[in-house]
Amino acid sequence: MRKWSVSYKWLAMCIVLGFLLSACGGETNKPDYSGVWKSVHGDTILTLNFNGDHKIIELDGKTMNGRVDQVISNNSVKVNVEEDENTISTWTFQKMWNDNGTDFILVIMLPDGQRNSFSRVKQS
Repeated sequence: MRKWSVSYKWLAMCIVLGFLLSACGGETNKPDYSGVWKSVHGDTILTLNFNGDHKIIELDGKTMNGRVDQVISNNSVKVNVEEDENTISTWTFQKMWNDNGTDFILVIMLPDGQRNSFSRVKQS
């Protein structure tokens, strides 16, 4: 009997630890792209505030709201963007790292297949 009581204690500790790790890890796995970005091929300015539940996207002076639809990985997320009051579309934000992994550009893929690359001007 004594062996069983020790096994149940270990099982209970593992379950509690699993819950703690999953509760703490959820928010840290969401990529954060907040900051000011400039188009790699042009003068388009993009400002992102990805803090909190509501995402704010400002593209050349036009402000749009967004909500995370799907976290694909630490480097990629799909956001439902309210382009205007009648149009919500899914944009994919992806970090493209340089060869040594020290910096990245932000690639935004729009529903029509268009891809835009941005480099960070200022982090917020």
